[in-house]
Amino acid sequence: MREIKFRAWNKKDKCWLNPRQIMINLFGDRIISTLGDLDKEDLKLMQFTGLKDKNGKEIYEGDILEADSSYHVWGRPKDNSFIGIVEFQSKKGYFCSFNKTTRNDIDEVHIKVIGNIYENPELVK
Repeated sequence: MREIKFRAWNKKDKCWLNPRQIMINLFGDRIISTLGDLDKEDLKLMQFTGLKDKNGKEIYEGDILEADSSYHVWGRPKDNSFIGIVEFQSKKGYFCSFNKTTRNDIDEVHIKVIGNIYENPELVK
């Protein structure tokens, strides 16, 4: 069974919150923080995928992944790397990595986390 956990980005102050610093009520409409009141629009929760990259780093929604050149993606030459953002596919019920043209299943052996969409948005342009 995969471990269910989250991380939280404070969009207002541009920093990560320790999971122990926040509590969300049952309905998801109120956030209580040890840092003071937070508006729920100021907080972005990202779920752990249950996967780790080739270096053992946990992969979360919003992470930016790079596949090494040995990872073959359909319709792409084998010697090109792939950079994509981790997103949850609710219709299919699993996490994938996306870029502008391709969706890929996450292969832990051939990918590494190189950043995330909040701290490193320049990596996906």
